[in-house]
Amino acid sequence: MPIISYSTLPLLESQPMEAVNSCIELGADKVELFMDGTHWSHITDNHKEGLIQQLRRAGAQYSVHAPHYDLNMASEWGPVRIAALEQYKKTIRFAGRIQASHVVISPGVIHPTTFDKEKSRHYALKGIRTLIPTAKQCKVRLAIENGGDRQRELFDHDAFISFIHSFKEDVVGAVLDVGHAQITRWPIATVMKELNSKLLALHINDTRGNVDNHLPIGQGAIDWESVFQTLKELDAEPDLVLEYNMRTPVEELSRSKETIHQLLK
Repeated sequence: MPIISYSTLPLLESQPMEAVNSCIELGADKVELFMDGTHWSHITDNHKEGLIQQLRRAGAQYSVHAPHYDLNMASEWGPVRIAALEQYKKTIRFAGRIQASHVVISPGVIHPTTFDKEKSRHYALKGIRTLIPTAKQCKVRLAIENGGDRQRELFDHDAFISFIHSFKEDVVGAVLDVGHAQITRWPIATVMKELNSKLLALHINDTRGNVDNHLPIGQGAIDWESVFQTLKELDAEPDLVLEYNMRTPVEELSRSKETIHQLLK
């Protein structure tokens, strides 16, 4: 049975440790720390050190979702790319301290009417290669996430698959956000099969088709039976991360875990 992880995104208004404890109490096999929002952006080094110790004592398994709302590794502006990479390196080191399995990294976005997509992809490639030594040193894998914006994303599904496979290092893989893939009209089963052992995690969330609203499983239009049937055909077992929107009732996490167990029988 794959690991079913809970993202702290629904609990983003809570203090990080409160969110983690809630996920543990609700039966998470693993917790993915969603490191955006006020509680994370304003954290001091001393507070972060204390948080690391608390996370270790909690005894959970972790992955980490790097901050991305205001960061863009594919920006045309050099200082923006530098700032993104600096924050990603800090996040990787933090993840290493809590023995997280992987860090979710956004490759960036593009403003299509202004900038060149190939150049932006080059910046993303260069940025990830810059992060690889830090990831190796910290024994943390980089999970590159697909975007959910048809206008601004860097990759269609074929380009994303090729991009991920261009990294021969085991330390680099992918996280497929199923909701994002639905919005951008990707063939989800095909992408899963083509990524195969490079697929480190699935971000599980539903959508009715055009809005990235991170609904609980079963509340949108995604064919989940197809997703979980394909999962059984892969060579490896990616983490299944329930990544629901802010303020989603936390009870939906344990309810969805039971739904997934039924779908995987």
